[in-house]
Amino acid sequence: MDIKLEGWTFMPSYMAEAMNARLREIFAGMAENTHFIMKGEKPTLLKAGAEVIMMQMGLTFHSRVVSHRHSTGEFIAETVIYRDGVELGNGLGYAAASDHGSDGNAALKMAKKRSYIDAVLSVTGASSIFTQDYGESGNPITRNQLSYISSLARGSQIPDDVMEAMVHACGSEKIQEMSKQQASRLIDSMLKYIHSGNHGGNR
Repeated sequence: MDIKLEGWTFMPSYMAEAMNARLREIFAGMAENTHFIMKGEKPTLLKAGAEVIMMQMGLTFHSRVVSHRHSTGEFIAETVIYRDGVELGNGLGYAAASDHGSDGNAALKMAKKRSYIDAVLSVTGASSIFTQDYGESGNPITRNQLSYISSLARGSQIPDDVMEAMVHACGSEKIQEMSKQQASRLIDSMLKYIHSGNHGGNR
């Protein structure tokens, strides 16, 4: 029986174990530079690789935009993964038009792509093997990203120690020193934390 808590669905342990075993088999048949690329200690999962995992595991999905700031061209997308009509979990993705030459359509597609890969990594346990690509790290964090991170932190009351751990996990000591890509990753992490129901003023 699935257990739901504040909008999240948790798989029974026997199902998670079966999916992890199947995932190892799928990874063995994947091709580098087609399904994943090597950029660090972990291979980076590409959309084509995520699609292989979904197909081989018999999973389906639905993606939607959950937030859109028209003034800044920022999008938050959610992808929910299902098996036989049963919701297994979800993923979230953030993107801004400023990261894509002010192209709102490109930002929308990127937000959906990130939410899709995030969902696959989270739901199937693929995060034990892969990481997600947030692009190159040459450009500094934007003012819109700084403003959005601040509003998320204030509105959700994320504890200081949790926020600090998230920043460090993105490869930076301070939010102000982040690249645009690191900031996108931080926003995704904050959204996942907020939607997991862990927030709520527990400082």
